[in-house]
Amino acid sequence: MEPPVVTVRAPDGTRLADVTVEGGHARIDPPDAASHPLVAAVAGQMERTATRPRPRPSC
Repeated sequence: MEPPVVTVRAPDGTRLADVTVEGGHARIDPPDAASHPLVAAVAGQMERTATRPRPRPSC
């Protein structure tokens, strides 16, 4: 199964970066976009939630 990829876009729609989390660490493409505050926030949130157990469906 492929890890989820999130595309981060600026408010004007410009693509800033793609963020993927594997093994609890974010990979940002392109790497120099990591200094952008929005990309850093998304990557940080993805890292924090990647290790959290997901609830099982109740069906």
